[in-house]
Amino acid sequence: KKQKTPLTPHRRKVRRVVTYCLIFAVILTIGTVLCMTVLFKTEKINVQGNTLYDESKIVQLSGVNLEENIFLSKIKSTPQKIVDALPYIEEARVDFRIPDTINITVKNAEAAYVIISGGQFYKISASGRILEVSDDNIDNLPIILCSELSNTEVGKYVEFADEKTNTLIKEIDDCITENGFDNINYVDVRDM
Repeated sequence: KKQKTPLTPHRRKVRRVVTYCLIFAVILTIGTVLCMTVLFKTEKINVQGNTLYDESKIVQLSGVNLEENIFLSKIKSTPQKIVDALPYIEEARVDFRIPDTINITVKNAEAAYVIISGGQFYKISASGRILEVSDDNIDNLPIILCSELSNTEVGKYVEFADEKTNTLIKEIDDCITENGFDNINYVDVRDM
């Protein structure tokens, strides 16, 4: 009969380290699977900062669903889709709060001025996004007199026939804000 050779102290140590590493890997794998499938399910979805749109519409556009893992929901969320689809939302962010809550935070856009083009009044945000089109200036916003618009689609950024107009309007807006001017009725940028 062949006899087993006893393990050296070095081999015992290596075997012990390998055994502990395997146990740790199994526990880590089980923990990860539990976290992704059973634990941290989305129970609540909060929408903060919204005053204009139905919360269910924002949740739908965000790509977040109840009963999904909050970590995976954060990864697959689409806050830019909210901004693209809803003109009066300037920014959107999706975060999670352990153990079961997803927070969708939106920042509403505010109309800064109006551009008249083709007999229509285009409400424009400070960032230059077209918020809505109306037949008159109900809110008494400052009017920008400019060349014709090349883009008039609501939700998109305003584009002028003259490319220098964007830069000029931005400079004027910065100057007005910096110097604290108010009660401005109109700004004429047709002649540079």
